[in-house]
Amino acid sequence: MSEKFSNIPNDPDTHVILQKLATIDEYEVLYQAWSWQGIAAESIVFFSDDVKTLTDEQLEEIIRPLPLLNKDTKITIKRTDEGYTFVNFNLKALD
Repeated sequence: MSEKFSNIPNDPDTHVILQKLATIDEYEVLYQAWSWQGIAAESIVFFSDDVKTLTDEQLEEIIRPLPLLNKDTKITIKRTDEGYTFVNFNLKALD
């Protein structure tokens, strides 16, 4: 894994199912599929320094066209103190 993503915070209740390094536009990102307390979702994780000049709306504009996203999915964005920006999407309740 890229050194950039070696310190991603790990919530003990979150089970990461899959993660893969990728590039979106000029940004190196980490894709994650995960589950947490009966919810499954996906995230694109940016290194916050790489996107510090972008607003949440601009981040959504970058992510929204990706084929990974379900039509009309809600997107949430969280910028952490640890230096990562999580763009979460495709949230669904697990049966």
